[in-house]
Amino acid sequence: MLGFFRKYQRFFFVFVTVLIVSSFVFFGAFDTLRGESQQDDPVVVTAVDGSELKLSEITLMSRFLASDRDDLMGHGVSPNLCNDGVLRNDLLKTGLSDLVVSYYFDAFKEDLKERLEKSKRYRPYVHPEAAFLSVRSIWEKFAPSLVQEIDALQKEEEVSLKTFTHLMKIYEGQKACPPEFVRRVLGYYFQQFSWVTPDPAFQYEDFSVFGYHSLSDWFGHSFLDLSSEFILNTARLAEAKGYSVSLEEAKGDLLCNFKASLERLKAANIPVNMTFQEHLRMLGFDEEKASHVWRSVLLFRRYFQGVGDAAFVDRLSCRDFAQFAEETSILQVYELPSFLCFKGFEDLIEFQVYLQMMTGKKDLLSLPSTVLSMDAVERKAPELVQTSYRVKMAKVPLQMVGLKATMKEVLDWALQTDHWTHLRSKFSFLKEGSTRDERFAILDRLDSFSRAKVDAYIREHLVQENPQWIDDALKAETLKEQMIFGSKTSISLPNVSNAEKFLSLMEGFIQGNLEAKAELYFYRNQDDVFYRFENVEKVQDRHLLTFKEAKEQGILKSMRERYLESEYQAIREKYPSRFQDSSKGWKPFQSVQEDVARIVFANLLKAIGGEDQPFSYLALHRLEIYAKEAMASIQKNPQNNPFVQNGENPILDQFKFEKRERHVQRSERQEWMKDQVFVMMNPHQWSEVHVAPDGKIAFFYFEGKKTSEPEVLDRLRASQAVIAGDAKRYMAERLLAAVKKQNAMVLPSRK
Repeated sequence: MLGFFRKYQRFFFVFVTVLIVSSFVFFGAFDTLRGESQQDDPVVVTAVDGSELKLSEITLMSRFLASDRDDLMGHGVSPNLCNDGVLRNDLLKTGLSDLVVSYYFDAFKEDLKERLEKSKRYRPYVHPEAAFLSVRSIWEKFAPSLVQEIDALQKEEEVSLKTFTHLMKIYEGQKACPPEFVRRVLGYYFQQFSWVTPDPAFQYEDFSVFGYHSLSDWFGHSFLDLSSEFILNTARLAEAKGYSVSLEEAKGDLLCNFKASLERLKAANIPVNMTFQEHLRMLGFDEEKASHVWRSVLLFRRYFQGVGDAAFVDRLSCRDFAQFAEETSILQVYELPSFLCFKGFEDLIEFQVYLQMMTGKKDLLSLPSTVLSMDAVERKAPELVQTSYRVKMAKVPLQMVGLKATMKEVLDWALQTDHWTHLRSKFSFLKEGSTRDERFAILDRLDSFSRAKVDAYIREHLVQENPQWIDDALKAETLKEQMIFGSKTSISLPNVSNAEKFLSLMEGFIQGNLEAKAELYFYRNQDDVFYRFENVEKVQDRHLLTFKEAKEQGILKSMRERYLESEYQAIREKYPSRFQDSSKGWKPFQSVQEDVARIVFANLLKAIGGEDQPFSYLALHRLEIYAKEAMASIQKNPQNNPFVQNGENPILDQFKFEKRERHVQRSERQEWMKDQVFVMMNPHQWSEVHVAPDGKIAFFYFEGKKTSEPEVLDRLRASQAVIAGDAKRYMAERLLAAVKKQNAMVLPSRK
């Protein structure tokens, strides 16, 4: 090999020399041509002050503002740590970008149309086997407004200014739930659900909304260029009006932004080892170019900042307004409990049935001050006297236990001669089979529905023959703590055949009775559900249920229906035309419940407001007269009044008013208390009884007023911020109108 190179070394020397000389000649000429092209910097447009805006100025501004320190890393996008968010904070958040887009909508239309079409095709990541593991589910939990804006954008039929507004809100909203955060949360969920098959595409998935990363992705190059021209025009106008910013000042501000960005990254445990100059080179800038760009940005900011600072808010008028708005009235409010807010037929009649069972009185508008004894109530309505238990319980249906039997065990049981005879007595579609093969063939020819019925029946028998299966199934279930409520006639567990016997078993368990414990260890209800009870504890001995408790447990619904149905049987003979159908048969009870109630409770309905009034009105005003009676009593004797709750007896307290102090400000949202109290000129007055649309009944005593010195500076800042924002938009509109009239903003051609 070395001999070969020695032999032809002259040839190689000449070839390499020619190649190097040719390269220098070619690239030298290329650099010269490139230098000439760089000197060709066309004027794009005449600025609003009459100066020239060149292509290089617009290009550099667009490139510098294309990303900021809050933008997302990765996918070819490098955050600009020197940009503290010019477009994001100074245009998008303030609404100035909406003005730019509205004035030059035709220039943005194609870009927006392209993004609208892409948003409609966009489908965020969903695990192929577990749909609940999706990007949308993360958004709904951590950034619900983001989901609403995406849905609203995808519903847009045509491109409009709304399209840009939705894009802007989604762009800003993604900060609350960035892509890497979504990836980490989904990765955590994948670890929790180990049974889910790993998705190999997950680690390569782009979790950015719509797959957008830079500002040009989100809004297009047209938005960047025209926004840059708007900033440059404003900067030229600011200079014409006397604002000034030096290059050194711009460079110093850039350096401060860079250091602040590094501190933020350090706080987020993201190490960045680069200098200010290195970062600018990475962005394609040197210090001079970056300073020139940022100088225009600072001039733009100072111009609009000056407009905002000129907004004036008078301190004295602001203080007087704040004192008026924050004037506070101190009220003693009397209100019936929320469960006594009646809205319709069911609430009203259930309350009346409850009162009759508890007091024995009928059709009274006043509420009871005494109730019957517990034994007396139990004789009338056993469901209203309960004992409460806390248990640890496991349950398993018989059908689930039967699944332990294998198909072979089911067939072996069925093919036995005596078992086959038993099955034929239960299922008429089974034919006689003298041999096992014939019986097997008969079973095999059954349709799927019939075969399932036969198999289920066999499995039940196998469970009865193998009680150990029940024990195994119950032990496999996790014990759960639950409250059980029981009376003589009902248990809160479903389909308990004998409530009294079940209660005696619970009592026996507590007392250590082994037989009771054994029975509750394998308790079976009428639905063929097996229960295992452990740690039975009595929480409350026999007690009367409040109206709220009885309603929540569904007891009052069954009591109402049972009571009205018995009344229907008693009264329908007196009103045949009302309760008979066209064939002279009695109408079903469910279709005539309200008619029956109107007859049974006619006196009550008449006392409330009229028998013919709709039940919604009658229910709403059922307790109004009682409330007026209570208010008259409290006015005479506000201390220890029998109409006000005292905490001594929960059954009687449920019919009484709750008293609480409330402070109401004039600036609060519209409500009846505010409307009444600020009409009252003097304290120590009573309001009228108020019946709210939701059924709440209340009244109040106006105790007095309280004034305080408002925080005027905070209000001044808030007021000035609002007025400053309006002033900036007004000036921006005037500037854009002048720019458009002068044609000082056009899309640059970069061919």
